[in-house]
Amino acid sequence: MQTAVLTGPIACGIHVSKSLLNYTAGVMTDTDSGHTAIDHSIMLVGWGADAGTEYCLLQNNWGRRWGDQGFAKLQRGVNLLGEEEQCHFPQMRRPS
Repeated sequence: MQTAVLTGPIACGIHVSKSLLNYTAGVMTDTDSGHTAIDHSIMLVGWGADAGTEYCLLQNNWGRRWGDQGFAKLQRGVNLLGEEEQCHFPQMRRPS
C-alpha cells in the first residue's frame, strides 16, 4: 500500500468506532474493541512515524472540524479498524 500511495490516495473501507469519532490528535493505537464491520470510507494519503509508532495518514470526509483538520494518524500494520481489508487503488501501466 505504501507504494500505491506514492501515485495517489487509496480508498479504503473502515469501521467507525467511538475512538475514531472522538479523534483529535496523535497516533490512534487502540479502539473500542477492534473493528466489527466496515461501515465507512476514507482515503489513505500517506504514512510516517511518530515517537516510534508507525502510522498511516487518513483523510476523512467529515470536514476540517473533525480530527486534526480532517486527517488522522492510525497505527499501521495492525488493522485496527479494518483499514487494511478493503482498499482500492489504481494500477498504472504503459499503453501498449
